[in-house]
Amino acid sequence: MTLVATGSSTSTLTQTDPRVKDKAQKFVLTLSCVERAGIVQAVTTFLFERGFNIDEHQQFDDGLRETLHLRTAFSGSPSSRRSGWRRSSIPLRTASR
Repeated sequence: MTLVATGSSTSTLTQTDPRVKDKAQKFVLTLSCVERAGIVQAVTTFLFERGFNIDEHQQFDDGLRETLHLRTAFSGSPSSRRSGWRRSSIPLRTASR
């Protein structure tokens, strides 16, 4: 799994403007793993619960190799509520086929 910070959103307001509370950051999560039920749901729930917005999502299920390849671009503003989220793990339930 790879997480890359891709930069900040553009805005016509300067960061010193009192109307700007937080600066939105953009990230891209890429993931390749053994295919099983619940992975996409776990990733999207993890991001939603931490207040991030999913900007773009693609996935490819390789039935021949039984692997899942996922790319999710998401954004959000830094906040103390999310401190440590980069070190968090995404809980995946074991699902039988």
